[in-house]
Amino acid sequence: VYTHPFQFTRAKMNLSHAFRLGHAMARNTAARFLSGEASNPERTVFRLLKSIGADASSRDMTRFNRALGRWVDTGKVTPKRMSQILEGLRKKKTVASKMTVATYNPLIACYGSRSDADAAQELFEWLEVQHDKSLQPDGETYLKLLNTWKRSGKPVEAESLLVKLVDRVKGGRIAREALSEQHFNVAIASWASSQEESAFKHADSILALMKDTNVKPNDVTYNSLIQITLKHEADDVVAALQNAERLLEEMKERGISPNCGTYLILMAAWGEQNNPQRVEELLLEQKELYQKSGNYQIKPIESSYTTVLQAWSRAGEPERALGIFNEWTSACKAGLVKGKPKTQEFCALIQAWVRSGRNEAGQKAEFVLQQMFRLSQANEFDCRPDVYAFTGVFSAYAKSPSKNSGQRSWLLFNKIRRMASERPGDKKLVPDLLTYNKLISALARSKEDPAVAQEKVKELLVDLRGKSQKFWHANSTNRILRYMKEDISSSQFENKIELLSLLGILAKRHSL
Repeated sequence: VYTHPFQFTRAKMNLSHAFRLGHAMARNTAARFLSGEASNPERTVFRLLKSIGADASSRDMTRFNRALGRWVDTGKVTPKRMSQILEGLRKKKTVASKMTVATYNPLIACYGSRSDADAAQELFEWLEVQHDKSLQPDGETYLKLLNTWKRSGKPVEAESLLVKLVDRVKGGRIAREALSEQHFNVAIASWASSQEESAFKHADSILALMKDTNVKPNDVTYNSLIQITLKHEADDVVAALQNAERLLEEMKERGISPNCGTYLILMAAWGEQNNPQRVEELLLEQKELYQKSGNYQIKPIESSYTTVLQAWSRAGEPERALGIFNEWTSACKAGLVKGKPKTQEFCALIQAWVRSGRNEAGQKAEFVLQQMFRLSQANEFDCRPDVYAFTGVFSAYAKSPSKNSGQRSWLLFNKIRRMASERPGDKKLVPDLLTYNKLISALARSKEDPAVAQEKVKELLVDLRGKSQKFWHANSTNRILRYMKEDISSSQFENKIELLSLLGILAKRHSL
């Protein structure tokens, strides 16, 4: 069994051989490498650091440079520590002559991980003035500095650096192979994360520069462009969506396959504009494209189905939401999607009934809640009901009052309180102010005996008086208390004055 850290693959091959022969020592040695000891970049750096000397080969330095890069990727090294290591190497004249730009690139990446763009730029400028050509910035240097400017939120500097790189490639100072779509993608992405109004204009000019240099855009390029147009053309939503759709078609025309992220961006945008039909059409298009190409980057994932489900839920179309839900579960059974719907998706079905405004909304919402109990107890779905599911049912009963809607809501409220007492540390089961609000609304609007409902509302208000200050939320307290007042005032209760008086005490004590 080979024990050199860079013969990891060989060790892996010999592991099975060791098991066959039954050599315990060989098994343990190979397993130790497979467990990650040999791939520890920090240990590798210092091991190589000790062995690098006058007789160090270019292969040794390449290994060292790669180990430095992997160490930076772990996020466990500071720029100061790495600078000390490189400074120590420079003091060894026999080694300093073998240091190349690849030795310094990890330090620029290290500065970038700390968003220290000034230090990275200073090192870049120092490399530029070196007479030794092996120390001159290469494509990887530019890429790491571009990422640094992106992380620092400075798209102008990123774009300027890209233009500089293109000019040097055209001038023959840097090899054409060093320029790739990654450089352009990072520059475009830096504009995507900015708040500048001219972001799309700059991104579009970078795309034009990309075409001018015969660098082919990819799906990452267009995803950033779509994000920018949706983000920075929000004043004209229709134009922004049309432009985003145009970019999608342009991708296809250029032979660039959209990925799952492309469709998720567009589906989320159409969902926000309450156009669930277009959201579902995009999912269908995505599925068809995946079936034709077999490209796993296009394959719909859980978020794809969640986005469509949420869109139909917001539109108050429970049957359409349920259709997507069933389609999702079928895809799971067929092995096409890994994750099944969870509590959040069941809550979306409940909210679809809440927004439907139908007479049977309360009963249908409670049926979904009961299904959550059944399926979670059977371990078929990870959908244990939480306070949001119960609150949704109360809201559905409030919007579709019936003879027993108040009684059903009251029984469910007692059930979640029992669940919360059985799981004292589970905050997802603790009724909040909105839960009380929706329950009071369901009781006030129910068609059962007003006197019975009135006593229950009084009990809830008294219960609220005993809540600690942590229970009350500054952003929503005033609004929710106002809703409670409206529900009580418009109810059939005989003793509204007493209830409003209790509510007034709460408002005086907790209004913010």
